[in-house]
Amino acid sequence: TNEIRRSFHMFNNRPLGATGGACKNQEDITIRRAGFGITFADNHPWNTSAQSHTFTQSSDRAELAAIVWIMERTPIALWILCDNEWVVDTMAKMAHSHLRITRKLAYADLWRRAHKAHTQLKQLTGEEVPVVVQKVKGHTESSHVRLGVITQLEQDLSNQADNLATE
Repeated sequence: TNEIRRSFHMFNNRPLGATGGACKNQEDITIRRAGFGITFADNHPWNTSAQSHTFTQSSDRAELAAIVWIMERTPIALWILCDNEWVVDTMAKMAHSHLRITRKLAYADLWRRAHKAHTQLKQLTGEEVPVVVQKVKGHTESSHVRLGVITQLEQDLSNQADNLATE
């Protein structure tokens, strides 16, 4: 585990990563295509991107799919940066057992997978909240760093994840 931790940027004693979700042609349901990106550090082996292969194509679903992908594949507690407020808020509800997953919840299939992965990670890591998802401002500029809205590292990781999402 120490070897794995050395390859990451760390935040609050957890590896730090970022997700990005994107959807091309989002206004046209017949041709829109979504994907996600995940990054931990330059050229990190866990960095990845994927296209959505479901009927529903949206940036919200892509961003959530990125977090589910991480949770299902990582054996350690993580700190994830995400610029999608809905995903961040709903993940917090799930992490603290305040989320009812019903058919009416958007992307209930992904939320069921997230809940299962969360439960497994809690058992594996012993952490009550094994994956912390933090809201960061998306699509920032250097002025946002100077003003303290976002750190340089947060901006770099978020931009890298967004770039991977549009590959």
